[in-house]
Amino acid sequence: MAGQAGGRFATGEEKVRAVMDIEERNALYDSMLLCKFGRAVYTWDVIRDVLNAVTGFNYTVDELREAAQRIIVLHRYMNGTTIEQDRLPPRWLREPVEYEGRQYVVTEEEWSFMVRKYYELRGGYDEVGRPRQDTLVRLKILSQS
Repeated sequence: MAGQAGGRFATGEEKVRAVMDIEERNALYDSMLLCKFGRAVYTWDVIRDVLNAVTGFNYTVDELREAAQRIIVLHRYMNGTTIEQDRLPPRWLREPVEYEGRQYVVTEEEWSFMVRKYYELRGGYDEVGRPRQDTLVRLKILSQS
């Protein structure tokens, strides 16, 4: 992600959105058995065109994004993933990395902001990172009860 979404050291919303986009494309790469080394080649439009050519369907990019979100949320739901698993190892938040003569570290506050912003932008996780019932219904993982 170097150079993307505010640059290498960004920790704001733009970076969180870029991570979400990569996460969604990776969910499809894994499902379609695409090599992640081709990530610069597989834009959303290319993924759509390839999948439609192979399957004969007529998916839109929005439908593919929703399918990717479903994969991500289902994975999180089935594994019981919460904010505890979304934590970086403590060493990563304490020990700086030197780059171009300067030292950098992602602080606990920056990491916490990014994780909570991720939950907010995903539009359907509770404060501890579990998918909410309405999210599971919206993504057709659970039926309305």
